[in-house]
Amino acid sequence: MEKAQKLEQMTDLVAKFIELVGKRLPDDVTAKLKELSEEEKTPMAKMIYEAMDENQKQAEKLNRPSCQDTGLIQMFVHVGTKFPY
Repeated sequence: MEKAQKLEQMTDLVAKFIELVGKRLPDDVTAKLKELSEEEKTPMAKMIYEAMDENQKQAEKLNRPSCQDTGLIQMFVHVGTKFPY
C-alpha cells in the first residue's frame, strides 16, 4: 500500500472515530448518568439530567453531534522519527 493510500486510510479512520464520539457517550457514562438521575432529589438537577438524556436521544435520532460542552478535541500521538505523515 502506498503512502497516499495509508494516509487516506488513517484520515478516514480518525474521521469516523471523531464522528462516533461526537454523537454518543460511552455505555458506562450513560449508565452512570441514568443511575445518578434516578437518585437525584433536586428538581433543577433532575431537569438537567432529563435534558442530557434527551440530548443524547436526539443526537442519535438526527445523526448529529450531541451538545456535550466538552471543548475541543485534542489528540496526542506518539510516532517514530521516520513517521511519513
